[in-house]
Amino acid sequence: AEEALAPAIALTRALSAPEPGVLHLASVLPFYQMEEQVQLVQAVQEYLASTERHIREREKDLMLTSSLLLHIDVASALLELAETGKGMERMAGDTGCDVIAMATHGRGSVQTWMLGSITERVLTATKLPLLMVRPQ
Repeated sequence: AEEALAPAIALTRALSAPEPGVLHLASVLPFYQMEEQVQLVQAVQEYLASTERHIREREKDLMLTSSLLLHIDVASALLELAETGKGMERMAGDTGCDVIAMATHGRGSVQTWMLGSITERVLTATKLPLLMVRPQ
């Protein structure tokens, strides 16, 4: 997902100019056993906070928010967050996101065919523009 950050930051700046852009980082964890869940949630929260700090060091005029969602269906959670703003820190008047940016591996494997790609599911279900970034 980090591969999508630089293009998402550039797009945020371009679409929000001359105002400062707002970027929301999201991570969705599927449900696990409770002992594992507590440790995993803490690790992801630390990762999101670290990622926000690194971006803030480089991008002084970009506003950042982040959220960690626990949901059985990653694609559905991302769609609900992006389209309604549910689960994200809201700014005045916010009702969700203007664009979704996400990384995709672009695999066409049997596993993807059977389970479905999260990116593909988001693409086919959302009415929002979707920036898909394929990692190098």
